[in-house]
Amino acid sequence: MNSPSRPLADRRLTDRLFALALQKNDLPFEISVTGGSMSPSLKNGDCVAVRREDAYLPGDIVVFRQNGGLTVHRLLWQAGGRATCKGDSNLFREEVSAEDILGKVIEIRSGDVRFPPAYGPLLAALSYEKLLIFQAHGEDKLSTRRDPAYAEIQHFLHGLRYRQIRNGVTE
Repeated sequence: MNSPSRPLADRRLTDRLFALALQKNDLPFEISVTGGSMSPSLKNGDCVAVRREDAYLPGDIVVFRQNGGLTVHRLLWQAGGRATCKGDSNLFREEVSAEDILGKVIEIRSGDVRFPPAYGPLLAALSYEKLLIFQAHGEDKLSTRRDPAYAEIQHFLHGLRYRQIRNGVTE
């Protein structure tokens, strides 16, 4: 989420203001995605509308505080006040406090096409499957990405993104 072109102090201030706004209001806020950790579900430059919810489910794309900034990743599961999240294209997961989750993505805008996030539980299961493949390869990124099962999951995910954009709502 952080833009390398802006000074770090400006990014942290923006992140804090966004986090405060989400905590105080249930209206959706739109933010721009940077980076590729959620590809192909979210691409660099997509905008997402985020709204605070009372509860979050596995498969939801959530925004949470991490290392002084904000991160947009998929929720895999929650237990004991902890949430396990993972970027769809990442090979690792992160554990965060459930209190650090600020909201969930309710709409994605890619160019002039808008669509709701879809297939959440399926995408969470596929993301977890990629994590298992990574672990089976001794956490070696290169051999993981060469695994035919991993490649098949990636191909399927790109097809879902294409269908979402094709069937989205244009402005």
